[in-house]
Amino acid sequence: GMVSEEDAKIATIQAILISIDLENTRAGDKTCMEIWDRIYSITSFFVGTADDLTPYEYIEALNKIFDGNFSIATLTESELSKIREELKKMNTPKIYGGSGIISIDPAHPEKWNEMMNETKGMRFMGQRYVPDSYIFQQLVSPLVGMYVGDGKPFTMEYTEGGAARCFPRGLDVMAVLGSDDALDIIEKEGDADYAGENTSYHKQLEMLRNEFGNLSIEEWNRNLYFGWLFSLQPLLHGFDESYPVFMRSKEWRYKELQTCLASWTELRHDTILYAKQSYTARLTAMPVKSKGYVEPVPEFYLRLKALVNMTLNGLKSLDALNESQEYRMEKLASILDEALKISIDELEGKSIEQYETFFTGFIDAISDITRGYNREAIKTTMVADVHTDLNTMKCLEEGVGYIDLVIVAYEDNGNIYLSAGPIFSYYEFKQPIDDRLTDEKWEEMGAFSTLAPWQQEIYPK
Repeated sequence: GMVSEEDAKIATIQAILISIDLENTRAGDKTCMEIWDRIYSITSFFVGTADDLTPYEYIEALNKIFDGNFSIATLTESELSKIREELKKMNTPKIYGGSGIISIDPAHPEKWNEMMNETKGMRFMGQRYVPDSYIFQQLVSPLVGMYVGDGKPFTMEYTEGGAARCFPRGLDVMAVLGSDDALDIIEKEGDADYAGENTSYHKQLEMLRNEFGNLSIEEWNRNLYFGWLFSLQPLLHGFDESYPVFMRSKEWRYKELQTCLASWTELRHDTILYAKQSYTARLTAMPVKSKGYVEPVPEFYLRLKALVNMTLNGLKSLDALNESQEYRMEKLASILDEALKISIDELEGKSIEQYETFFTGFIDAISDITRGYNREAIKTTMVADVHTDLNTMKCLEEGVGYIDLVIVAYEDNGNIYLSAGPIFSYYEFKQPIDDRLTDEKWEEMGAFSTLAPWQQEIYPK
């Protein structure tokens, strides 16, 4: 359960003491608050701001009430109540991060906001609000209602309150980002069969699609985490007749969906210490001639290049980039710029023979960017737990395995060519929370799990 009223008061006083000591204590020529602020600013640029209260909010509350004349030695019960009331007015967490073991009657999901208010408090370097954890939170029980289908889909588990959507799926994130294929798979596999009073999976999904669909380009680029997801969106919307024939098939759309899921898994993996994880509350053959080709999705390369430049310029402004890192990012931006030009020419039916130098030097260019990094920095095999269910005491694991190979046929200058290239592999499965996987354990398992039915359509029988 949640902490007692007395413990809550003690925790508030502790948070106040930490906050004022940060401002009043020096480490060398800086205050501890200045050092804390630099760490927080850089990590916020990558992953976003904290989903919980930070020392900022406590200092703000103290200044508003005491106008700079606060003294902990003379703090009265009445003054403490005023501080707590002021803190209650501040942002409530959007993601339940497992603070206390809370039971919710599935018949009363409206109590969710009340519960979230009770989890409000200071986290010294709080885990960050990330959109996918928020999406997960909104798409598990009790907010989507209870299970109304037949059988046992991946997301459903039995709880004291009944059959519930205890687990989200990576596909939920892609569906919110606009993938109709992701939603179609979710529906076909029974993972959308949830409903309750004034709610359902589809109602929640529509709400989330509207919320994220109305974000401006500036809002999508508020930090690198949001920007990464924004870069993936062009791969999720299917391709019309202006694109090569191989890109218009369902199998290719599924391949793109798998690529986005694997890329998102890498994003979660690399930010796992910062991103706030969501919880479900306890309920009661190679071509003969070698020619280069890039998958022609100009908007994807454009957004990815913008994300690289945002990273480069942001870290330079924070004075957090050395010359080697700056060179690598500039090199990556130039590669993406070239890929953008090539993809436009491909879609316009122009010959791409002029880019042969780019293709033949591509491996060297990538090697130049990654030179000096160890195997851990450039491997694809990784795993991240992204959601915890307190009913089954299991977590949702998202894994990227070894690279697969895809072969496509495309037309260039009136000739048909075969082109081979690497694609991501992706796996989703449940794991006991007392045995969350590390990358090392995942590799020992072979970096492989059972493919979902929709993924099996990507691979030839």
